[in-house]
Amino acid sequence: MDQYGIDELRQSMIKVLDSKSEQVVGSGFVIHSDGYLVTCHHVIYFLDWLRVVYQGKIYEAKWCEELSNPEVDIAILKIEVANAKAVRIIEPYTLDNPALIYGFPRSKLEKFPEGFDVPAQNIEPSVPLSTRRFFPITKHSSLTNPWNRLPETTSTFQSYRIRKSVDAGTSGGPVLVNVLRGVIGVVQCSSKEETYIIRWENIKEKLEILGIGVQKQEICQDVSNTNLEHLNSNFKEEYIKLLSNISSRVKSNSISSKRLDFTKLKTLLEALNFKEADIETDHLILRAVNKARHNLITSKDLSKLDFSIIYDIDCLWMKYSEGKFGFIVQQVIWNMLNNQSNKFDLHILAESVGWLSNDKWLDYNQFTFSLEAQEGHLPSFGYNMQPLHDWISSYNNFFSYVRNHLQ
Repeated sequence: MDQYGIDELRQSMIKVLDSKSEQVVGSGFVIHSDGYLVTCHHVIYFLDWLRVVYQGKIYEAKWCEELSNPEVDIAILKIEVANAKAVRIIEPYTLDNPALIYGFPRSKLEKFPEGFDVPAQNIEPSVPLSTRRFFPITKHSSLTNPWNRLPETTSTFQSYRIRKSVDAGTSGGPVLVNVLRGVIGVVQCSSKEETYIIRWENIKEKLEILGIGVQKQEICQDVSNTNLEHLNSNFKEEYIKLLSNISSRVKSNSISSKRLDFTKLKTLLEALNFKEADIETDHLILRAVNKARHNLITSKDLSKLDFSIIYDIDCLWMKYSEGKFGFIVQQVIWNMLNNQSNKFDLHILAESVGWLSNDKWLDYNQFTFSLEAQEGHLPSFGYNMQPLHDWISSYNNFFSYVRNHLQ
């Protein structure tokens, strides 16, 4: 899965220029590869003509009236450029991850001509805000362009609030949630202590006209609150990448998942009773695939398994082991061991997670059922429930099943 962070975001940024001085008056960013840009309507409201700087070059911009919505302070512009670098637009299920506000504040441009980023920890939904707060009371008579249009005095927009202030010129810039690899909205305004963000839901229909879908993304709530600082930095990076990739397509607590009762598993994991939790995990998966006993698990059996069940099970394991145990952890370990190969070798993984010692498979009672175990040591996917040769075939099938849902 590819990275998406500030280096990628910078390639999408634009500066909005003043009509007279050609100084930077606001920020914006590319949302479509055909050259469609977004900024705040209040950034362009006073301008006689529209010019922007994208990747060091000045472009004449066109205001897209049919796509813009001054009532929620959104302006969509178009420049003539091929293969523009568009941001990833996402709508998070939860707001528990740190964000990065990026733009071109005038006070910072001399030292940071390529933009300035402000880290922010606390994102929260806000009550609807008045759109007119950054517009004049009445329209200036000299403003005659179609975009020189005031929103209605009663207009509001749905917003997020971030308890961090930014400088003038940042309006129209993106808010990046790095761990989710996407932009959650547009910077609208800032006070001394807070910044407000225009949510994508305000213009979802406009984005759909351009064929832009707003994807919901989350990292499982239980895992996003887990302290991962003790993990190796490379391991943690690969871990977060896989989590954000899977959570972009799987929402926990699905209908299928609700048919199973995870209470016993949660209770066992809370008590750090990892041996019984491993056995209960196996029972849950057997019920999910309608098997009465744990003999060979085939690919056909797994085709009946809703992956949200594995996701919910893994969230519990990763939370109560502080990121040490889980089926996704085993995938991370394999990626780090053999990232260049698509051919899975269970013996290599087994040596790394502690199932194999001196080329000999451990007896189940020799497993380490504590946090002293190696990363990925648990869950075992029914290691003790079937003959070893059947378990090897079952685990190979299951590993491929999980891997296919991570790609």
